[in-house]
Amino acid sequence: MHIIQMILLISILILVHEAGHFFVARALGIKVDRVGLGLPIGPTLFEKKIGNITYCIHAFLLGGYVGFPDDDPDSPIPLDDPDRIANRPAWQKLAVISAGVISNIIFAYFIVFFVACSTGSLPSGNYEILVNSIQEGKVAAKDAGFEKNDKLLFVNGIQITNPMIFSEIAQRSKKFDGYVEESKILVQIDNIKKANQNITFLDNTKIPTGVEIIVPKAIGEDYIKISPDFYLRKRPMPEGLQLSDKQKDLRNNLENKNKYISDGTLSLYEIAMATADTAHPLSIEVERNGKIIKLNDIYPDEKGIVGIYQTITEIQTPIKSTADLFIRSNEYIIRNTWMMIDGLIKLVIGKVSPDNLHGIVAIVKLGGDTIKQSIWDGLLLTALISIDLAIINLLPIPALDGGYILFILLEKIMRKPLNEEITENISKYCFLFLIGLMILIIFNDIFALLTKKF
Repeated sequence: MHIIQMILLISILILVHEAGHFFVARALGIKVDRVGLGLPIGPTLFEKKIGNITYCIHAFLLGGYVGFPDDDPDSPIPLDDPDRIANRPAWQKLAVISAGVISNIIFAYFIVFFVACSTGSLPSGNYEILVNSIQEGKVAAKDAGFEKNDKLLFVNGIQITNPMIFSEIAQRSKKFDGYVEESKILVQIDNIKKANQNITFLDNTKIPTGVEIIVPKAIGEDYIKISPDFYLRKRPMPEGLQLSDKQKDLRNNLENKNKYISDGTLSLYEIAMATADTAHPLSIEVERNGKIIKLNDIYPDEKGIVGIYQTITEIQTPIKSTADLFIRSNEYIIRNTWMMIDGLIKLVIGKVSPDNLHGIVAIVKLGGDTIKQSIWDGLLLTALISIDLAIINLLPIPALDGGYILFILLEKIMRKPLNEEITENISKYCFLFLIGLMILIIFNDIFALLTKKF
């Protein structure tokens, strides 16, 4: 039942998007031929002509469209008809194309306002994070002194108001992160020289083949510090110098070893740099039985995992006035919008694996579970999906609204129409690409469901 409710809510979002295109087009006197819920792939479940417009529902519900005479090569409307969208000024074209995105944004704001008014609060973006249990076999977490129901307060002196803060610092602190600060390299050079006083090392000169070098264990790296609101900003690069692939291989080969036989390809500086890449400690403070307790320093593993299961509860911010209603609603929308944009950028630049790319099946499943817990949380999730739909549609990819906006702007810049055959072919192939991507996402969703990832 809850999954059906989520499907209906997503269908409403699609209708809102297409209604934006439709009503702005009609308000400007632009002819519309068809309005469809779903994509024209497979059978049509419903079709009815009302006036001069055909309304239909397709079996493939993942999408929607507003069809203009310009899209139909067999349309009886003359090519020079002023009511065709192609013959309208650029600002009117932009108004129609962008109306879907704007409708989704307005609808998202309406939902958030409604939830805030109805419940008297909104999620604050700050969280209470409790230790649920320690992962089996994670000795480091046990040695640190974690106990069930510990409330995480600070990591490396930074207040943990969001699970992403703890996760990000743990990831940056992981063993063998591939970055080393210059000061640690210089200390390791001194340590190697002291341990090998019988060898004369020359600056930046390759060590001769066959020379056996004692490599002392490097001192630990420093505590990682980040801005608590890092996820709302451009993420800074890790501090220090980045290891080359050869240095990483050397680092891995020398793990738990204290001797290295030179192959004639590395200098003292490179060996020191490779072996100085260790791990960053985590300094964690928790609240236990009303008291603040500092735990023993802990070192994440190669994957940045500390070894604790967490119970995460978002703290609600009460709405105290009408002005507060607008302020908190804006904060909620803006905060989550930046997080979605950040996630999209990470996906594009390869910092998020395509395996973690999920779509409509995952949304329906997670949304159904959310509605089961609370209808208000389900509505807020719907608002965020509406914002996400707006963001995706603004991407400058032909076959999406952003692609059409790009074509219109290019025509304006070039002061002449683009080649219709070329733009149609680009849109067609991009549409096929999006369909292929959609199939991949659905496959990921089904696999995640079968493997119980969510």
